[in-house]
Amino acid sequence: MSTTNLKVKVKEMAKESQHQPQTKPKMPIVRCTCGAKILLVPDVKKMSEAIEKHIKEHLPRGNSSKKYELLANQIRANLIIQTLNAAKENAG
Repeated sequence: MSTTNLKVKVKEMAKESQHQPQTKPKMPIVRCTCGAKILLVPDVKKMSEAIEKHIKEHLPRGNSSKKYELLANQIRANLIIQTLNAAKENAG
């Protein structure tokens, strides 16, 4: 193969790679029922803090009625279950 043909082939390959979508490594996340995504981190304390911070976003400020405690518990349980399942999938 001549150097001219080689240069043409390299240019063609460069064009092809520009048109192909770049795939990013898929980061493990858990998703709330509201659609918010929380990145799964390998630190239990940090993960707990992230979940609790998100739960506070769902609750009105200064309201600790039984209705909102139930909502918080449902969100917490959902996110914890997803966290444990995602950790199990990513462990192996």
